[in-house]
Order: sequence, then C-alpha cells, then structure tokens
Amino acid sequence: MATLQEKLALLKDLEEENESVQSEIDDLMTEMARVPSEQRSVSEWGPKGTRTTRFIELSERQAELAEEIKLVTQAIGKEKPPKTVN
Repeated sequence: MATLQEKLALLKDLEEENESVQSEIDDLMTEMARVPSEQRSVSEWGPKGTRTTRFIELSERQAELAEEIKLVTQAIGKEKPPKTVN
C-alpha cells in the first residue's frame, strides 16, 4: 500500500498533468476561435481533423485525470493522522 507521502506526490503529479492538459486545451480553443466558423468543418477542425482529434484526446485524458485525482484525494482523506509522541 502506498504511503501518505507517495499519495501526495502522485496527487501533485496528476494535478500538474491536469494543468498542462488544460493549458493545451485553452491553446486549442484560442486557435479554433481564430478560424472563421464556416471554415472549421473543412479544416483541421473538421470532424476528422487533426486539431479536433487532439482536442478529443485531451478532453478524454482530462476526464481520466479528474477521476484519478478524485480517487487519490479520497485515499488521502482516509489516512489516519500519524501518532504523536508526547
């Protein structure tokens, strides 16, 4: 079983990856906003376009990360505080 510190380190890694994924999603959204809406369906933003595919991949990874973060956070919450010596 993972120690509390290992769980905290994992949570930190997951949150950093989530921030990175969100940043890339934000960049893609900004890029898409620059493309006229009538041109999106025939460009990289079309249904099979590379940008659409990447956006979907990132969105799916973000959902996975959210679930992993939830599980790790719950596991951390179940940790008993260390005993103190008086």
